[in-house]
Amino acid sequence: MGAHRARPAPATTGQEPPDALIELYGRLHPDRSGEVVLDRDLDTQDAMADYLAAVAEKAAAEKRRKAAQARLVAALGKAQMAVVQDKPFFSIEQSHKRTPDLARLAEEFPEAYRACVADVPHDRIAIPTYVRKEYAA
Repeated sequence: MGAHRARPAPATTGQEPPDALIELYGRLHPDRSGEVVLDRDLDTQDAMADYLAAVAEKAAAEKRRKAAQARLVAALGKAQMAVVQDKPFFSIEQSHKRTPDLARLAEEFPEAYRACVADVPHDRIAIPTYVRKEYAA
């Protein structure tokens, strides 16, 4: 089989699911190297602004969610359920989630750990601090 040749990315409409595109670009370019100059690529610079704004919005939304949760729990006092107009409004319910203790597994059962725990690499966008500061302005 011949050498792996980089294939051009297909044209997109903007309607494709982002996760599918990210996975596609990863398959098209499995061995990334070098650099690309984006001095005049305003669309990509706009994408950076959109990305960082979304990151900030997500963090702010999570902070608002937690603050609202604290207010709801405070409103309960010692009660388990709140009602509005004699109808259930919200309650505190206990749920369980199984979470493995990987450090303990690795220590006590190293063979099982090696056999069952995979280190799966993944790509992430790494953005220098100066870029984050510039786009946060």
